[in-house]
Amino acid sequence: MPVDEFESIDWSNNANDEEIAVACEKDLEVLGCTGVEDELQEEISDVIQDFRDAGIKFWMLTGDQGVTAKEIGYNCGVMSRDPNECALIEIDTVDVEELKHHVKEAQDASKQHIDAGRKTCVLISGLSFECTQRLDEETRQNLLTNVLLPSSSVILYRSSPKQKATAVSLVK
Repeated sequence: MPVDEFESIDWSNNANDEEIAVACEKDLEVLGCTGVEDELQEEISDVIQDFRDAGIKFWMLTGDQGVTAKEIGYNCGVMSRDPNECALIEIDTVDVEELKHHVKEAQDASKQHIDAGRKTCVLISGLSFECTQRLDEETRQNLLTNVLLPSSSVILYRSSPKQKATAVSLVK
């Protein structure tokens, strides 16, 4: 990004975070690369199970990609690999009409699984979560009250700090 373009950006306006990221993250030349592995704490799955036994639900908010977030969810016990114990509902679209359809399907699936005594876990991308703000109020409320809140766990992946803050406010 040229210096004059960089200096012309209004950094105080959070509404254009995506625009800023796109502008800054193009035409980059990689000079070096490193990786950091965050190890799960010992006995984390036992601790999470204790919380579950106490009726506590989990929302995992992460910037990780969906595959990574799902694997972390399995490894730490936020969700179960056993499909008979926990049904996975995945939502990953930014098309509003398609999202409406996914919400309806998720609502039906959630009710069916809960009625059958199975837990549900929702895996939703940050972009889909952000797209929910463009849904009509009834569909957005159905997603919250009939899909997300009844789930034993929700994993919001590839989420920005702003999306994480929105999720926390929503659950409060």
